[in-house]
Amino acid sequence: MAAVLEWMLAVLPQAGRTQLGFMDRPLLLTLEGPGGGTWGVVPRPGGGRVDVRPGPTAGAVAHVTGLAEEFPVWGTTRQPWRDFDLKVEGDEDYAARFLDAVNVV
Repeated sequence: MAAVLEWMLAVLPQAGRTQLGFMDRPLLLTLEGPGGGTWGVVPRPGGGRVDVRPGPTAGAVAHVTGLAEEFPVWGTTRQPWRDFDLKVEGDEDYAARFLDAVNVV
């Protein structure tokens, strides 16, 4: 699972290049279970692109937590993220917009 998550999170900035262009503030993603961890999704200066960094990120306005083994399903939009028990803290609208935009292919 760690290898799957590593690959998906490495591809996320390229896969979401246009969809995540709205991001102007950092967001935290925590995936619990085997291979899990916490990553910051951080907009690049100048806008339009994001970086995914391991560990907590200062200034995150939202925090999404879910199960690591479910991320490959909703993260590839094989099933909507709303079908899963994701916990969202902070700016819920911003987090929902992020989750709606995630589509790692």
